Amino acid sequence: MRVACQRVKKAGGQRAQRVLIGCMESAIRPATREDLPGIVAIYNEAVQDTTGTYDAEPHTLEQRTAWFEHYEAKEYPILVEDTVRGWVP
Repeated sequence: MRVACQRVKKAGGQRAQRVLIGCMESAIRPATREDLPGIVAIYNEAVQDTTGTYDAEPHTLEQRTAWFEHYEAKEYPILVEDTVRGWVP
């Protein structure tokens, strides 16, 4: 599958990108703390219903907040789609 990206104007002080995936267009942006409940819900669904993670127990919001702060401090990119649908570790 091909993914085409083009830059668009800055949104809220952070650069957004428009991403065309097949025929679906989405905005990819840096994650914020407000995204964490959605990230936790998606991750926990994967823990419970798939073999996509080695975790056996769902994560709490507190655990995911610590994860977010750890990677944010190291300036690692944590990206979400404008509506959180999935995650990439």
